[in-house]
Amino acid sequence: MKRIGAICLMLTVLLGGCAATPAAPSLEERLVTIDGAQNTRDIGGVVTLDGRTVKTGMLVRGTELDGLGDARFCVDEEARDAAMEMFGFVCDFDLRAAELDGYVSPLGDEVTHTFFAAPMYEEVFEEDGKAALRRMFTALADGANYPMYLHCTYGADRTGTLVFLLQGVLGVSQEDMLREYRLTARTFPAYLTNGDLQPLLDGLSAYEGNTLGERIETFLRTDVGVTAEELESIRAVLLE
Repeated sequence: MKRIGAICLMLTVLLGGCAATPAAPSLEERLVTIDGAQNTRDIGGVVTLDGRTVKTGMLVRGTELDGLGDARFCVDEEARDAAMEMFGFVCDFDLRAAELDGYVSPLGDEVTHTFFAAPMYEEVFEEDGKAALRRMFTALADGANYPMYLHCTYGADRTGTLVFLLQGVLGVSQEDMLREYRLTARTFPAYLTNGDLQPLLDGLSAYEGNTLGERIETFLRTDVGVTAEELESIRAVLLE
């Protein structure tokens, strides 16, 4: 574990020799601790079904940082500076639904910020959910938005849904996608099972594809309007 100021990052995944085993890298070993935030982790370090690896240091997920929805989750200046020194975030990818004139990211006014009003679980199949997904995947396809901090209030439902879909696009195995979702139980024990995720899984089963990732891609392309070029851009940015 490496400690810098108020932030402590554990990235002890050993990638050497793991490429042949998609589930080998331990998700638990990619936990990130930022003082004032919880449920934070780097989505990188996972080996995909085709043997590539999701890059580390590109997308960190977690709770909000400003206490807007829950006063427990609020970073001070020291924690912010340490997080920026560690990751160099350029984008605050905010899944919350808020309309705040003049809002500035707690990561600093130089960091790009957008409220996306993201859907969770089966809401992705509703028209408003699809429209929000369309905006989010367009932003995810833009390499200028990385490294990013991606969050809702608790980093659980809206964040869990989007990361689940994103991992499917990247070719992460269904087993590792579910393990990533359940890691939220470290902070919020209710997420130890897939209960709330099941309606999303059931809905995706109606789409064409041999794997969950292929069914997610079919959904995104046919119903949401995400282009093949955007999906390939996401893979180019986040895979090595």
